[in-house]
Amino acid sequence: MTRAQALLRDVNIFLNLTGMKPTNLGKAALNDPALYFKLKRGRRLYEETEERLRRYMEVYSAVRSQQ
Repeated sequence: MTRAQALLRDVNIFLNLTGMKPTNLGKAALNDPALYFKLKRGRRLYEETEERLRRYMEVYSAVRSQQ
């Protein structure tokens, strides 16, 4: 499994758990509403992009679990 595939798997889990739409995640995390769909189509995954997206999902999940 590639890094991009692993990230998409984790993003899909996050989306299913939170009910967030892919466009909202991309917009909130990286100001790119089409990010999810670009990654699915094979967009090159930069390490910084992956880190920022994973960090957003971690923080979102942590804040949500405290509510």
